Amino acid sequence: MSSAARYPNSRRSEGVNWPDGSCVPVSTRRLRPQATFSDATCARLLKDADYDRAVDGIILFAAPFIGDVVSLPQPLGLYRVHDRNDSGFGDELNTQALHRDLQRFVARTEHLRRILPGYGYRSGLVSAEHAYFYRERRFYLAVAEDERISFASLSGLVGRLWRDKNPLRMKVSMTLFFTAISLLPRDRARKALAYRLGAGTRSTRGLIRALT
Repeated sequence: MSSAARYPNSRRSEGVNWPDGSCVPVSTRRLRPQATFSDATCARLLKDADYDRAVDGIILFAAPFIGDVVSLPQPLGLYRVHDRNDSGFGDELNTQALHRDLQRFVARTEHLRRILPGYGYRSGLVSAEHAYFYRERRFYLAVAEDERISFASLSGLVGRLWRDKNPLRMKVSMTLFFTAISLLPRDRARKALAYRLGAGTRSTRGLIRALT
């Protein structure tokens, strides 16, 4: 994000859509006049962030609380998937990566909780364990480790999904997916999850093929 990007002087919000798709309720606040996302802001965010080597993720995680996030409708370039990329899980589920995702999310949330008072927030962050991303990844980890999926776990995840500000189509499709892998035999549930977390374009037809 350019250091020259400028944001409105004030904003009233009932929730913030995070990069991971969850929405965390926050307190209404007033931004400093003509606030900018500058190099100094980045340095402040990265201070004491030794829990994560993906520094771009730390900045993206905090950005919605510092200014308005603007999405461009057209792509400006291509992302190169390098040999150390771990965004996708491939054909096998990586339980170690899922554990890491959960631990990193908790660390990022607590880091954000510490620095937000400097930007005008006094309260408002939910606990990491109640956020949609955490519930989703914990659900995936249970499937990957062949744990029994309880009704409380499924209903808590679906409830969090529907309370967040996500498109209706996404809510419906993910509710069906979560319910399906809760009911499927464990080996097929793992195949479905591996397809969901794999790299590349996904579709209902592709999911069916992955299960056969």
